[in-house]
Amino acid sequence: MSGPDTARLIRKMGGEKSKIPIIALTADAMEAHRKDFLAAGMDDVVTKPIDVPELALVINRIFNEEIHVPVEGADEDGDEAQPQPEDETQQVGEDDTDIADFLKKVDGMEEDA
Repeated sequence: MSGPDTARLIRKMGGEKSKIPIIALTADAMEAHRKDFLAAGMDDVVTKPIDVPELALVINRIFNEEIHVPVEGADEDGDEAQPQPEDETQQVGEDDTDIADFLKKVDGMEEDA
């Protein structure tokens, strides 16, 4: 199933599931296809190679708040950040309210579905 077909199916589901944010991540940068993605119900389109600051701005815009947390070691533009090793024991702390709030929103979407 294509991305646009999947987006159309999700939007037809009704309820909270139909409102889940959808961002197309695609190498297809043609303007006509971008319009097709948006017409299918996607909230926005980010082209590959992924520009992390652009993706962060799109996510922030879709959620209408600043939820993006810069990666440690990145410069102001988010360039040259080194991947951080995954630590399965790492927990979201009380100081990480933006991440915790985002995770609560995602959990709420799943529960409403």
